[in-house]
Amino acid sequence: MSADITMSADITMSDDITMSDDITMSDGISLVLSDVGELFGRVKEAFRPEYHLGLAYLSAVCRAKNFEVDLVDMQVEMMNEGDLRQHLMQVKPKAVGFTLLTPLFAHTKELIRATRETLPDAIIIGGGSHGTALPLQTMSEVPELDVLCYGESELTLIEVLDNIAESKNLDKVKGICRRRGKEILTNPPRTFIENLDSLPFAWRRPDRIKKYLAPIYFHSDEPYINILSSRGCPYMCSFCGQEVTFGNRVRARSAQNVVDEMEYHYKENDIRIFFFDDSTFVVDSKRVVSICKEIESRIPNIRWGAMGRLNLCDETMLKAMRRAGCEMLHFGVESGDQKILDAIHKQIDLSKAGDAIKRVRKAGIMSNASFILGLPGDNPETISKTIEFAIHLDSDFVSFSMATPYPGTEFFELARKEGFDPQDWKKFGISRYTEPVYVPVDLTRDELLTFYRIAYRKFYRRPKLILRELLKLDNYLNIKRSIALARKLILAQ
Repeated sequence: MSADITMSADITMSDDITMSDDITMSDGISLVLSDVGELFGRVKEAFRPEYHLGLAYLSAVCRAKNFEVDLVDMQVEMMNEGDLRQHLMQVKPKAVGFTLLTPLFAHTKELIRATRETLPDAIIIGGGSHGTALPLQTMSEVPELDVLCYGESELTLIEVLDNIAESKNLDKVKGICRRRGKEILTNPPRTFIENLDSLPFAWRRPDRIKKYLAPIYFHSDEPYINILSSRGCPYMCSFCGQEVTFGNRVRARSAQNVVDEMEYHYKENDIRIFFFDDSTFVVDSKRVVSICKEIESRIPNIRWGAMGRLNLCDETMLKAMRRAGCEMLHFGVESGDQKILDAIHKQIDLSKAGDAIKRVRKAGIMSNASFILGLPGDNPETISKTIEFAIHLDSDFVSFSMATPYPGTEFFELARKEGFDPQDWKKFGISRYTEPVYVPVDLTRDELLTFYRIAYRKFYRRPKLILRELLKLDNYLNIKRSIALARKLILAQ
């Protein structure tokens, strides 16, 4: 589409942010993350909300530039549209910002419409991956939006708010779409932030930190903190939308800066569990080892996990991670058919995957392997191979999802050529556990759903896995909770 914007991967930036320590109140902005509705369907108890780091960073830079911030996570605060209306009437912000994510887009549009009715004079700003992939289309579909920030938006939002506060126009603000009468204009893109250490730590509402509980595989009801230690991913998987916002070149925070953030939450908020949300935390083994050494020397006895990659399981790195408290690595395997993997540009060799999982287990780290059913080219034979491969791989946990073509990805364009309707955003908000968004040409909807149920049952009903997991649990409460959760996961399929 002509409205789409492709971000350059080799641009640089000189105007990094210098942070101020004194926060004073000024014109305020409410930043809103929609509730997820029924996105997780019958297995919603297997998922726990995580702090949205995009909003957390936007909040941090706004506060550092003396803008008052009201951060609203509707899921955690159990708010509906009526609650949001009432909240905004009480707060009366000058601007309201919404994160636009494709699975929540249809619902978020309704919330934006309600906001315009509630606060007719407020400036409504959109951002997030959906708007970045389809900026002009998003502005057209959501007429209540005054401004859309596309791409990496910390500096963009600050400039927008500064110009609004000083009653200036937005003609020179990079990285936005805006309205001029009935016309929608797109300003040039903003360059990426090269020095991520120049950003303040992601800001979290102090009265909400303890509401974000550790992922279920930690077998804990303790709060946790998710961390982003780098942005960008060098891999070009056809289904992944990370490149849309952050590009395909890795920009990393220093080890000291990363552990400074962890140590702050360790001391100030009594946090003992962390998770790295980087697309590929392990892409630079030397940097990972440096982070681990910082953790060991400054904040021992913590527990953490990260995103891994099967072709990057260096033994020295794994040992350093375990010594520093790493308990879990997530691996996106995606398919058990090498031709499917090659077609989606995954760049892993299935013949070496088993050895990688063994090295992870030998280091004392648990593994979660994720697979996608219904990718382009999938058929009954390839999905059967994927299910059997997942069992053969024998990771500690496995997750199966149905393929979803997100805007801005190669998969999205391929699905459109096959007749997929990209305008029906409501289908993205239906639970992946009850209805696929996309069905490849060699499968039917019912076949895909049947394979999906079979995959979970075959993997999680194995006596070997059940015994192994029960032996890891350290008390009766954890055993009882895990059995109840496993029943819900299996029965829901």
